[in-house]
Amino acid sequence: MIDELAGILGLDPDPYCLRRLYRMARGRIEQDWEYAAQICATIANSVRDPKTRRQPWQMAHFHPMRPDPEPIPLGVPINRDTMPAIAFAFTGKRFEDMPDPVDLERIEFKQ
Repeated sequence: MIDELAGILGLDPDPYCLRRLYRMARGRIEQDWEYAAQICATIANSVRDPKTRRQPWQMAHFHPMRPDPEPIPLGVPINRDTMPAIAFAFTGKRFEDMPDPVDLERIEFKQ
């Protein structure tokens, strides 16, 4: 293993301990992936269709040692499809049984 790590780094392994060789080799591998991931992101963005994918590809999408850059969506979007489930969760009534929403323009707000 020491010889493999020294081979990656191109160093004589005698003055270094295994831990130091491992850290140096890991840094070298990460740096190599930085270059490769940047090239992959550039190529992917050159053929990206903005209509199907609005966000450009980032280097972190292709880097195996970095976390995924896209955040995990939190919560539930409020739209026509999810409104019945949200209304039932908070009121216990089905959405169809609820009265029409209040007209906010006729309400007088106290200042």
